[in-house]
Amino acid sequence: MKININLAHEYGYPCLIDIDSNVLEEYFTLSDEELSLIATIKQKDNKLGFAVLLKTFDFLGYFIHNFSQVPPDIVSFLSHQINLSKEVLAEYSSAKSVKDHHSKLIRKFYGIRIFDMDFKQKILAWLIDQYRITSDYSDILVSCIHNIRKKQLELPSFTYIEKLVSTAIEHVNKDIYAYFESALSLAQKKSLNNLVGELTDNKTKSGLSLLKLIPGKATIVTLHEQTKLLNNLREFGINKTSMGNLSVHKIAWFAKQGKEYNIKDLRRFPAAKRHTILACFIYKNMVDTIDNIVLIFIKKVRMMHAKSEKTFQEGLVSHSKSSKAKMIVLHDLTQTFIENWDEAAPVFKRKIVTYKPKEEFEQINIEVKEYMYERSDTYCYLIKDLTSLRKFAKKVFHALSLYPDTPASQTLIFVEILKKKWKNKKLHMRITEEFINSIGKEWRKYIFPDGKNLNWGYFEAFVISDLAEALRSGEVCVEGSNEYSSLFEHVFSTEEWNAIKKEYLDEIGMPHETELFIRKFDKSLDKACRRFSKGIKGNREVSIKNGKLHIARLDKEKVPPYILSLKQKISKLIGNTNLTDIITDAQLEINFCKYLKHISGSVLNLSQSSVEKLLAALHSSACNLGPSQSAKSTKFSETQLKNARKFYLSSNNLRDANRAIVNAYNKLEIPNIWGDGTSASADGKLVRMMHKNLVAAWNVKYHSTGGMRYNHVSDKYIALYSQLINCGVYEAEFLLDAIFNEENEIDIKPTRLHADTHGQTKMMFGFCSLLGIKLMPRIKNLKRYNLYKPRASSKYGAINTIFKRAIDWSKIYAVLDDMLRICASIRYGKVRSSLILKKLTTYRKGHKIYEGFRELGLAARTIYIFEYAGSKDIRRMVQLGCNKSEMWHNFGKFISFGQNGEMRTNDFEEQKDATVALELVCNIVAYWNAKRIQSAVERLKKDGQKIKSSDIKYITPLMTRHINRFGKFDFDLEKRKKSMIDGEK
Repeated sequence: MKININLAHEYGYPCLIDIDSNVLEEYFTLSDEELSLIATIKQKDNKLGFAVLLKTFDFLGYFIHNFSQVPPDIVSFLSHQINLSKEVLAEYSSAKSVKDHHSKLIRKFYGIRIFDMDFKQKILAWLIDQYRITSDYSDILVSCIHNIRKKQLELPSFTYIEKLVSTAIEHVNKDIYAYFESALSLAQKKSLNNLVGELTDNKTKSGLSLLKLIPGKATIVTLHEQTKLLNNLREFGINKTSMGNLSVHKIAWFAKQGKEYNIKDLRRFPAAKRHTILACFIYKNMVDTIDNIVLIFIKKVRMMHAKSEKTFQEGLVSHSKSSKAKMIVLHDLTQTFIENWDEAAPVFKRKIVTYKPKEEFEQINIEVKEYMYERSDTYCYLIKDLTSLRKFAKKVFHALSLYPDTPASQTLIFVEILKKKWKNKKLHMRITEEFINSIGKEWRKYIFPDGKNLNWGYFEAFVISDLAEALRSGEVCVEGSNEYSSLFEHVFSTEEWNAIKKEYLDEIGMPHETELFIRKFDKSLDKACRRFSKGIKGNREVSIKNGKLHIARLDKEKVPPYILSLKQKISKLIGNTNLTDIITDAQLEINFCKYLKHISGSVLNLSQSSVEKLLAALHSSACNLGPSQSAKSTKFSETQLKNARKFYLSSNNLRDANRAIVNAYNKLEIPNIWGDGTSASADGKLVRMMHKNLVAAWNVKYHSTGGMRYNHVSDKYIALYSQLINCGVYEAEFLLDAIFNEENEIDIKPTRLHADTHGQTKMMFGFCSLLGIKLMPRIKNLKRYNLYKPRASSKYGAINTIFKRAIDWSKIYAVLDDMLRICASIRYGKVRSSLILKKLTTYRKGHKIYEGFRELGLAARTIYIFEYAGSKDIRRMVQLGCNKSEMWHNFGKFISFGQNGEMRTNDFEEQKDATVALELVCNIVAYWNAKRIQSAVERLKKDGQKIKSSDIKYITPLMTRHINRFGKFDFDLEKRKKSMIDGEK
């Protein structure tokens, strides 16, 4: 069978390359059953040939008939096992009839069936179903190969599989185009065609470009632009029903094309394809715009509250001196009262009057009243911005359709009352005790100052604030939204969950019965408490003071003095190099550019010039140089680099390329010394950016405006996943995105996650417990955390005083099935974990699912705290994991040096692409460094230097001193002088 071996191997098609001693031992060692089968071959000269045919088929899944393709190491390894000479193999290779007979024996022995026409139709049907969900050619090809082998079928040729995939793609695209042609009305098609029509003399922008509006920062102007855009999009009449059964990924894929193609390109497409692309673009744009409107509203309300809080704090400072003076007056006045309390009334009055005149008392009274009612809380300052809040709220209410996630939600009742008041300013309400109690205590005294009558100003501020919080928490949902729709719209249905429940519980190693499930956690917590109580007596690192747990600071690990010398020797052997050369080397070795497909999904063999252009565009994006600056340093124009980034460097393509780099890195030997791949650390770092977008926000910690670049770094020093998130959100919400993400199919699968203190919550501990993930964060100020025991009656000797209360298992019991269904939806890729976690971590107290996860999280966190406090080795392991994330931040900062590290685009899609591009280039450099470190260590060992594995742990592939990231600069005066003379001529 003739195939392009390198290309096939890159797509996961099994080939006889990269065969080392470990592979020989694992895959080519003959079992007793296989030896018995070889013994049945009558002719001795055919036994080795049969053994080679047998084991290569077992490894590959198809038969190799030309034995010259079999590496000599395999032949030698097999011949040694059956004690036969290798010379007899040449004659066997040409015996076609003998090999055909032996092939039948081998198929029967392994239970493998021939890939006939019947199976072809079944695989083709499977491929069609897959392509209806995703548009990733590489993933489909790889999945197809795995699926054929899983079904115990003989693998057809790689070319044949490629044709099957292409046939499936063509079939699905025709079906989708035909669907939209029938689903869209003539008027809708006409409207879509008008978007890409020829521009008239009085128009400078096409209708399509006007729909590609990038939202600015959260202001009334941006909200107005977004609501206007939403109205324009709704005029097309394209909604969720119009999308039919098209998957979210498929819609996003077509929408991406609608965003990136210009009107000339779209005009050239067949009408059916053009209508499909534009319909998906409009629908996706409409969903995103709804999400943007809600986000703007939430941000604006939170900004108003922050502004009120700031003004309140400033007021406290400015009035502190005056307050002190008033306190002195109060002290003197009360002292006068006490001293003259028993005097007659005229004498008592004279004492008061002579202390201060009435005018001064009146002025003090005014100032104190002002301080009491205007300097005692933040709500009075919020009222001053009520006009602005009202404008926002009215636009949001008009643009969006709201519905409750649970029938118990009071927020929408308040919203309806407010709408009626805006329509009828003379509206009067009958205030009941029930209505008063439905409003939070902190607002109640302002809305009902006398306990009866309603203050409408404060009521407005309360309703708007309450709605923003309810939208954020998911208690109120938005029709047509993705981020702000109901929680259970994203997870498995009850029927789907019941079908996979048993499989999921077996996978995470949990009992099927709820009682046994709860009992298992109860026992685990009890065991952890008893073990810690027993171990604390001899542990000098741990102490209990005032009912709180304290641990000693972790001492710094000592580095052997000879490590510095070893690092210098390794660096010297590696030598200096250019960043561009590192990227080029990785392309020549791994060919990651094959994953950088055109947004149309077409798979083409890229020319050398095209590959060079992609590398230049990747370097430009990762280093934050921009096409204009890069064009001055490369042979490619600014337009060429812009188009390469726009059409090829999407975040999905970059993640595919990154997967190839990470998997290649994982095959190296030396990363196994740094870690085993079972743990990863997650941490965020500010990236400065232009402020006219919804991602950028002021970060108090860094005193700058920007977003957060959130990285997951393996214990092997390689990044597993990077994404851009908003400042001010809980980083813990994004902790699981790298693990349970169908876009991130890499070979390294961590089961332990490290994070800083802010990278974990009670909810996150509960989630990880049901997902089979061990959450191991670094915890500062341990004394601040409350600890919980399994039962109120439980006694644990010396540590009894540190428990706040017992875990309420009934709260978990009541909603355990829903909790498991949500976690299964995350684990099996039904929904992005950050979307679910964002909703659940912001649920208000009293929500049953929130309370269930919270209680489980308290139990899981208590268990971990006891492990963390009780073991210095665990604390050091967690510290090392978190340090690797910190090192990665500095590594990324070194690579992304352009434009002073500031993102100069307001387009969120471009920001995401640049984030993943940086991750890819950083991983390329880490791979290049690791490979050279490995070679340098082998070289030093050959030269007689003794290097232990424990020494390598102090070396890191995140080294940068040998890298020239700026290029080479020429200061040849003679050459420049000649150039100037030639120019004057």
